[in-house]
Amino acid sequence: MPELVATYSTALLALGVLTLLMVVQATIAGIVKNVISGQPAGVTVRGNIEHRTFRVVRSHENSVENFSALMAASLLAMIAGASPTWVTYLVVAAVVLRLLHWVFYVMRIGPDAGGPRTIAYVLGLLINLALAIMAIIALM
Repeated sequence: MPELVATYSTALLALGVLTLLMVVQATIAGIVKNVISGQPAGVTVRGNIEHRTFRVVRSHENSVENFSALMAASLLAMIAGASPTWVTYLVVAAVVLRLLHWVFYVMRIGPDAGGPRTIAYVLGLLINLALAIMAIIALM
């Protein structure tokens, strides 16, 4: 196991950073929704894309929805022995794209559909797909 960690240390570090960022994002979403906006915990956020509270909470929900796929594909690629260079580049890119998606969504940068937020999201999905394919190929 130490050899695996050493081989993929940068990719693992990036996944650790993403995990910490998601904890920060969850904390911010909870404070914005429950404390600042006064919306009750445990229910769907009120509002729409026009409201910053909605965007903060939805960006966190989107991160949660995408986290498991990235984590699973990344770890499977590492365990299967896929190219450490490619795995590292793709994982780091995925983490950067997730952070950009968060910023684009909360700050409402660009159009709601087809803009930089959509591009960051789709590129992240393609990275998940690439990592999963790399894992499958490495296992064959």
